[in-house]
Amino acid sequence: MKLHFLAAGYGKNSGYLVQGDSWKVLRYPVMCLLIERDNGDLVLVDTGLGSRQAEQFKPPIYCGALFNAWMNGFTKVDLANEALINQLPSLGFDPLKVSTTIVSHLHYDHAGGMPDFPHAKHLVNTREWEAVSARKGWNEFRSGCLRTQYEADGLDVELISTDPRRPYHNFPSSYDVFGDGSIVLVDINGHSPGLLGAFVNLPSGKSFFFTSDAWVFPAGFEKRKRKPRWARAILGEGQEADQTIERIHRTHEERPDIEIVGAHDPRVPGRLNLAPFFYE
Repeated sequence: MKLHFLAAGYGKNSGYLVQGDSWKVLRYPVMCLLIERDNGDLVLVDTGLGSRQAEQFKPPIYCGALFNAWMNGFTKVDLANEALINQLPSLGFDPLKVSTTIVSHLHYDHAGGMPDFPHAKHLVNTREWEAVSARKGWNEFRSGCLRTQYEADGLDVELISTDPRRPYHNFPSSYDVFGDGSIVLVDINGHSPGLLGAFVNLPSGKSFFFTSDAWVFPAGFEKRKRKPRWARAILGEGQEADQTIERIHRTHEERPDIEIVGAHDPRVPGRLNLAPFFYE
């Protein structure tokens, strides 16, 4: 098994996403994981912005999400090259071999590429799906989740739930994707109702913990600084977000050998080698 880190585009924003932090504008990645299984299948953890962004944002209900994407610089991403469906062939991978995607949550910059892989099975947390798909009106407008992505025609979506009989590290339940311990999902709710984190355990013994958007910029995790109240209100983040950070911290303290990777940590490109480099 091999693990590749992919930057599916870059955004830019200031430290206003961390309460009391600097307002200096930062360039940050949209990180996704590509896992080569021994049987030749490819697995994606998150699908990035996707190649059909303009089309997906067209319905008026998503003008709020479009404004957010513009504010974050995502509308300027070179999707012709950086969307995963377009990036994989340049790295020597056949997109048709992507058999499974694990969608950490349904925000547009993580689920946008789902329609690019109609042949794959898309794993989504049941709690996330039920909460997001039930939103109407203002709650849908502000949610950052687009039905044009996660409910696109022809998608094979499999709803999953973690098993409380299988605690994992400091998390009370888990879901072993392939039953072999190579990819283990845990609930890291808060940023979204059913946010999933992914432990990727390599044959060498090296492990990575992809925490998606449990925190955005480094101070949010390392200094436990929350987002400003207004940002939490827009995102609908509650107390679970703080509890998740504490669980991640405890895991880091107990297992410092596990590399923690945030989806938008601006330090990841450079601290980790991106594809075509791989870890095994």
